[in-house]
Amino acid sequence: MTAKARELWQTVREDRRARRKALLGTAVVCGILAWWSLWLLLVVVYIAAATAVLLRSELLRSTPGDDEDWF
Repeated sequence: MTAKARELWQTVREDRRARRKALLGTAVVCGILAWWSLWLLLVVVYIAAATAVLLRSELLRSTPGDDEDWF
C-alpha cells in the first residue's frame, strides 16, 4: 500500500510540475504576443498619422494656376 501511495504522490507531483511549466510557457508566449501587437499598433498609428499629415499638406498647398476654372 505504501508503494502505491508513493507512486500516486509522485504522479501527482509530476502532473503539477507539468502544469506549472505549461502555464509558464503559455504566459511567456502571451506576453511576447502582447508586446509585438503593441509595437505593431504603434507602427500602424504612426503610418496613419504620417499619411494624414502628408495628405493635409498636399491638399492645403495651392498649385500654380489654381485660380482658373479648367472645366
